[in-house]
Amino acid sequence: MQQIRINPFTKEETMSYFDECMSEIKFTEDGFDRFYACTRGIPLYINSFYNVMDSSQIYDLETVKNTFFTNMEQILIMWIKVWSSLNDNEKNIVKNLADEESLTWSELLDKTNVSRATFNKYLTNLKDKGIVAYENQKYSIEDKMFRTWLNHEKEAWHLSSLK
Repeated sequence: MQQIRINPFTKEETMSYFDECMSEIKFTEDGFDRFYACTRGIPLYINSFYNVMDSSQIYDLETVKNTFFTNMEQILIMWIKVWSSLNDNEKNIVKNLADEESLTWSELLDKTNVSRATFNKYLTNLKDKGIVAYENQKYSIEDKMFRTWLNHEKEAWHLSSLK
């Protein structure tokens, strides 16, 4: 299975990527700034929104904003693909973070049933995919849209655990 790259590009790398691979899409300066702020340089987001962008348009701040609001489902579809690529232990880590907002390394390890080395491997993989963030000595789910989807899915997890 092809691995989905989620590691973010810098603003300059994103601009170069557009110049080299998507040169038909044009931005104003504030439009590109908004595009980068919305995608945070995540290739998954960049490519999803590129697919709905019109090459006959110049994207300014408002056009980018409207494009994002009317095509958010593109990102959710990609997160569902990312979620399906995770193994059960990685999903368990993410579910614990969805339940608790943020946890320290020790708190998160205590909620899993794996060795420290295996846990570190899974945690590193989740950070590399842009799913988990580390800030102020705590781990949390990095992407707001992904977190929203997970919170929606928590009800389904709860119901399936009752069976």
